[in-house]
Amino acid sequence: MRVILTILVCATTSLVGCGGSASDSNTVPPPKNIAPNPAPNPLENKLNLSALDQQNSLYSSDLGYTTALERVFNLKNDKLLVLGETSSVEESGNKEGFYAITDPNGQTYQFEQSTEGFVDACVFDSGEYILGRFIQEGDDIFSVQLERYDETGVQLKSVPMQALSMDVKYDIPTDKNAWLLNPFTIIPTDDPLSDTKYTQTSITWWRFNNAKFTCHDENLYVSYNNGGRKIAKYDANLQLMWQKPIDIRYWGNSSRASEAIEIAISDNGYLYSAQNISTDAIPAYNHKFSTVHAVPQDVAQSDMHVIVKTFDLNGELLNEQFISDEHSSLIDDIKVHQDTVFIGVSARRSKADSTRYSSEWDVGLIQVYHGERIPQRYWYNIDKEDVLRGLAIADNTLYLYGHIGGVQVDTNSWVEHTNGFIGQLDIENLSDLSIETYHTERSASIQSLSVHDTGTITAVGIENAPMTHSADTSMAGLFIKVNSNP
Repeated sequence: MRVILTILVCATTSLVGCGGSASDSNTVPPPKNIAPNPAPNPLENKLNLSALDQQNSLYSSDLGYTTALERVFNLKNDKLLVLGETSSVEESGNKEGFYAITDPNGQTYQFEQSTEGFVDACVFDSGEYILGRFIQEGDDIFSVQLERYDETGVQLKSVPMQALSMDVKYDIPTDKNAWLLNPFTIIPTDDPLSDTKYTQTSITWWRFNNAKFTCHDENLYVSYNNGGRKIAKYDANLQLMWQKPIDIRYWGNSSRASEAIEIAISDNGYLYSAQNISTDAIPAYNHKFSTVHAVPQDVAQSDMHVIVKTFDLNGELLNEQFISDEHSSLIDDIKVHQDTVFIGVSARRSKADSTRYSSEWDVGLIQVYHGERIPQRYWYNIDKEDVLRGLAIADNTLYLYGHIGGVQVDTNSWVEHTNGFIGQLDIENLSDLSIETYHTERSASIQSLSVHDTGTITAVGIENAPMTHSADTSMAGLFIKVNSNP
């Protein structure tokens, strides 16, 4: 079922503030377990798609007890690259990863599933693409192999992904009175700021989002979280050019499920990043990076604020802005269009007219300009609990996607199913949002979206039962083809 809505928004404004190391990496032979490319057979259905709503091109992907489709990318010759994970047994933390090369209808040309799986991918304008493959190094320890392929799927390069250690960790008191007396304690590390191989643990619990890839002008840019957030650049031969810390290491970004920051690159060569920082971490951040961001008053210690940075492509910081308002906003994605940065966020906002709950999740946009213009804030109250998963830009249209329509009580218990959504905004008019929803028998969420040159949209996601007390822990993937604009 598809529904079109029009949402009116309010805008608020906020404030400003201000702010590599190089390493080499040698080419190594590709891993032995890489499967040979099979002869193209578009009749195969390796994603095991079945129609939920064939009229609206909504399909379910079932590869076992759980299946999740997490990433989709456009390739050349009207093909797609899809990343996901699955498990054949009813046990948490037992998923395997996979990638598939398909046509826009999900019919498969190439498929590989492995215990380790993949962390992310990106595609160059030339049609070549990068895959990040997990390699097991020991008990619950995994590195990432960066692999570059040509547009036919032939591997060109393969090197280990590097990681920059952090020189110190900031211990921040949880008690506000103790924090007011001493907002942080510095804990040195044994191996300060050394280049090491990137490693990640518990990948079957959290395979995606700790490392994120951006392909631009034949170079690979990586944002990653490896005991604190950093960014790195690799050249066309996957040789490491530079990497640098971009955040402090503290409780808010160093847990197992902490994500990498969001980055985007403009056509004229600026790299933008967006990161969250909690109220209580601002003094420690100022200490690390010699900034002077003011600590907002009358907000919770755990409330999240936004830092936006502008770099040149050599990693040199050009500008930094600190953005805060009364809402604790969690960053979901960032995109850039002609040096205007769009940051997608989700936030729990107070609902004065609510008869059941005092707050609900809403989707928001922060519009940031290259230079000193004040950022603009837009909110979209769509349908009950509205959670953003990502953004995409094609031509002059900004796409938002995620899930809406669920009910979550203030104790974070989900008590009603959600619907997947795709929203469209004219970049020149961010106040008028059109929405298309995707309803299934259980909760649906769109996790990734790609827009083809023809205007056709492919979206992937999940269908599950997120009710807090549900005994049903199974999950199916979603594959959606939108043939025309909503």
